[in-house]
Amino acid sequence: MDHVRTPTTWVIALVATCLFLTATLAHASEPSALTYRDPANRFTIVVPAGWKIRPLGDSVQIVRGDSYASVLLFAHNPDAAALVEELGQKMGKKWKRFESLGHVESTLAGLKGTTVSFSGENAQGLPAMLKLSGVSSNNTAYVLVTGAPKSELPKVQDTLVQIEASFTLLQAEKPAPDQPSPTLGLEVSDLNADDAAGFGLSDISGALVVSLAQSGPAQQAGVLLHDLIVGASGQNIDSAAMLQQVIKSHRPGDVVDLEILRLTENAKVEHITLKATVGIAPKPQ
Repeated sequence: MDHVRTPTTWVIALVATCLFLTATLAHASEPSALTYRDPANRFTIVVPAGWKIRPLGDSVQIVRGDSYASVLLFAHNPDAAALVEELGQKMGKKWKRFESLGHVESTLAGLKGTTVSFSGENAQGLPAMLKLSGVSSNNTAYVLVTGAPKSELPKVQDTLVQIEASFTLLQAEKPAPDQPSPTLGLEVSDLNADDAAGFGLSDISGALVVSLAQSGPAQQAGVLLHDLIVGASGQNIDSAAMLQQVIKSHRPGDVVDLEILRLTENAKVEHITLKATVGIAPKPQ
């Protein structure tokens, strides 16, 4: 006798299929992690999905809410142990009830170093934790600073550990002469208040396209002059510097998803997604 499915069986199977498809689509739409490469080719660090990159001159910060991880570099400073203690005390001057939780020997980027931890109320008046881990390599001290309000710590603790574990020192001080530099063939600038109002934005965030290379990767992908790039590779783009860092984290031939806001002739704003293939920047003459 053939097995006959009852109506109830069909309903259960249909619901299960819908739940599977919903979960699959949700997972597919999640932004992926990004590997940040220091422009001077000294280190890499993984930026988790949903976290933002903030270049800090010669350093970089990865943030989500009030939680963060910062990489600080100090040339000609081989004493990382003394440095982390000194930096921690300087940062603590803006805190209240700031106290040391002690220091321990640790490992960062596969090297032996020192970690110091602190607690107190941060500059925003929130109970928070602060940790600094430092190592020295090639006469340069590298300090990884992580911090979070205690209320956020249960949610971000594992991620901060993963960020720290991903930190890797590179051997070369400068990129090899024949190493290709990635580019999308565009120049961008930070948004100003007037431009933001034109796009109907309440916050000044994004990278405005001010120049396009003829037949460059961005132009071939369909990017237009005065487009506003607000996302790239799953990262929210809040500045021109951040877009450049995202581009530098890719290799020529990689495909980058660009989230764009575009003003139409009738002053409406279109939200467009384009795929651009990273090219090779021309060598300086």
